[in-house]
Amino acid sequence: MDYNIIINSLSNLSRQVGDYIMQIYKTDFDVHYKSDNSPFTVADKKAEELIITYIKKLTPDIPIYGEESFNNNFIPSEFFWLIDPIDGTKAFINKDNFFTINIALIKNNKPLLGVVYEPQNCDLYVGSPSGAFKNGTPISVVKNNSELVVANNFASKNIAMRNKFFENITAKLFLDLTSSIKICKIAEGVADLYPRFGYTYEWDTGAGHAILKYAGGNIINIDKQELSYGKDNLLNPKFIFVYGDEKLVNLIDKVENDK
Repeated sequence: MDYNIIINSLSNLSRQVGDYIMQIYKTDFDVHYKSDNSPFTVADKKAEELIITYIKKLTPDIPIYGEESFNNNFIPSEFFWLIDPIDGTKAFINKDNFFTINIALIKNNKPLLGVVYEPQNCDLYVGSPSGAFKNGTPISVVKNNSELVVANNFASKNIAMRNKFFENITAKLFLDLTSSIKICKIAEGVADLYPRFGYTYEWDTGAGHAILKYAGGNIINIDKQELSYGKDNLLNPKFIFVYGDEKLVNLIDKVENDK
């Protein structure tokens, strides 16, 4: 498997799907709701169909799991794909902030390849054994920061948990961002950490996780273990910690957890 060829193919695919999404973005599209009351649009459905159709041709023997089509049908395997056709659907619907296309290849429960495309600004982030890049330029996390820049989503429902965590932490700046762009901002050294106080799915984190790892950072859980993939329901734990500088890992000790 030539990872560089795959990354280049997925990069081109992401741009094409991004163009399609932006065409719908500019229209008065309808909003629908799933059984869990989360919203989706025709853009979510069609974009996932386009991505899955392409990847099936690219790697026909590797299973693919996408947010819009997943029905608790995960079967453990060495390799599998994770797809989020629009990460940040609410931002897409409200036409504000950022939304992304996330494509990740997982190997032995760890992220191997990742592509995140942000179509509003045409920013493409990729991560592979060849390194981490933004629009073709190498990126890396920032080390030894004395003043923290925090990427966070202040719409988080776990307000009490979040406030407790930041009670004794001084931050230089809070970036209120949506989607996997938070992870990418850490990978490119714009932010230092992102503590997530609430559940996410593996397709939300897989692509950004790959990019971040190749940029020198990581994503860990409350036990300070690297986030793994291939859980039965593809659901991540309720707290994950996304960081650039490993010195920040001990901040997890400030989390009050009822595990």
